[in-house]
Amino acid sequence: MSMKVYGYEIPAEVDAAIVERMRVTRFTLSNINGELDRRLPAEATPTGGRGHAHADRGDICWRAADRLIQRERKAGNIAIARRIAGSPLWEWCGPEAPAVDGRRSG
Repeated sequence: MSMKVYGYEIPAEVDAAIVERMRVTRFTLSNINGELDRRLPAEATPTGGRGHAHADRGDICWRAADRLIQRERKAGNIAIARRIAGSPLWEWCGPEAPAVDGRRSG
């Protein structure tokens, strides 16, 4: 599934890789932002759309990370495991969740 952020279309293969990363281990918004920053091509820049004038590549990564977490949370695939300094630490609880103590969850 692909999405547009500030006019830039996040490639479906990047979206899928990030979701796979979410399945493997607990994560924060910052972790997902870093993954996006590493995986998006260098030319990932906002288009000149309305409200995008001051956005940059970093804005794309942060907003895309937030939207991916929102999407997976609404689908019931992730839940807050705990909070670290007030920020949520998320874990995968949807289909094909990783094994915990030798048991499969989800």
